[in-house]
Amino acid sequence: MRTRKKRRRKRCSECRCWFEPSPTAVRSQKTCSPGCREERRRKLVKRRRRRDLDGYRADERQRQADCRERRRDQDHLGAKSGSVSRATLSPQEAILRDEIIESWDKLQELSRARFERRVGHLLGRSGEKLGQTETGIGDCHVPP
Repeated sequence: MRTRKKRRRKRCSECRCWFEPSPTAVRSQKTCSPGCREERRRKLVKRRRRRDLDGYRADERQRQADCRERRRDQDHLGAKSGSVSRATLSPQEAILRDEIIESWDKLQELSRARFERRVGHLLGRSGEKLGQTETGIGDCHVPP
């Protein structure tokens, strides 16, 4: 006859609920769930920071400097690869900008009448001349 090994219950260090620890971590497990484990880690880190504030600040400055250096390196690599045509514009925006400028230059060469017709087409008034339609008000240009 075999006797069953009695599983030892423990109290969670965060929520104080009873739980059965994992068989592989009976001696070391302190919390009952991932949420409590995260809360415990947060408290431990806070306590560690408070004990060595100057060391924490020095580490944080170094971490931020390393992060900035990595970003600088990535920015330099991105500019050298040719993936971005201008510093502030993506390639699609740069192409669109060039097309707009080119179409504006073409419109500049048109006569005034042709320009008005073109704008009329864009506005959906293909048969009308702009500025020469009636307003529907009898004496619109007569002062009151």
